[in-house]
Amino acid sequence: MKRAKNSNDHGQAGVCQRPSLSASSPTEDIMATTSRSTTSRSPEFMPACGCCGHERGFPVEGHADVRTCERCGGLNGRCYLGQSYTLVLPQWDAPDACDPADQQYFDLECLGSGGITRRHGWFNPATRKITQVG
Repeated sequence: MKRAKNSNDHGQAGVCQRPSLSASSPTEDIMATTSRSTTSRSPEFMPACGCCGHERGFPVEGHADVRTCERCGGLNGRCYLGQSYTLVLPQWDAPDACDPADQQYFDLECLGSGGITRRHGWFNPATRKITQVG
């Protein structure tokens, strides 16, 4: 019996794919602290990734409720607003500083002094600066 194709598998080349990272990239440091790279544990369940819809990811060290999507490498989860700035800076990247294929998705629910806010969009993994919101 054939399995139905997952409705979240869009089959589009270049969409929500994990970017290739340089050796000194801050995001590579984030990726290096996930359980996948430090142990042979399998990924954990998480709410569906806003980029690819996948529901399994690896914990990010120092962020109890943030996961790196197993499929696309997007950052998803909940944390304090100040902690989210260690993952994605609250600044715009220079125009054309990052090829769209190298951008990484993020979707974080953040608790700050103004209550709960959602930070989501795309960022440049080399600089950790925002390239697109939403």
